[in-house]
Amino acid sequence: MLSWSASDFPGDPAAAAAESLVLDRQTALVRQWFAEREGYPEPWRRAAFTSDHWARLSVAELAELEEHLLALFTTLADREIPDDGQERTLVFLTVRAVPGRP
Repeated sequence: MLSWSASDFPGDPAAAAAESLVLDRQTALVRQWFAEREGYPEPWRRAAFTSDHWARLSVAELAELEEHLLALFTTLADREIPDDGQERTLVFLTVRAVPGRP
């Protein structure tokens, strides 16, 4: 798990560079999926998804959203894997929430 904000390092120009590198890495991982997805069984191709949404939030609501999403990611990553015969593969999870305009 990697979770941080450039605002955690005020005035540090390396933070913006690191943020850009992280975005490049995330994009590369998704592009890798695009290039390789036909090699995955159909159920995995159907299950993979992309989603984006717009929501009008306050700063506090955005912080609460982060808390909930990171808790969900942590729960999934840290759980004991059930011995139920289901195939599981490593899945890249990413989320980014930034102010913007549609």
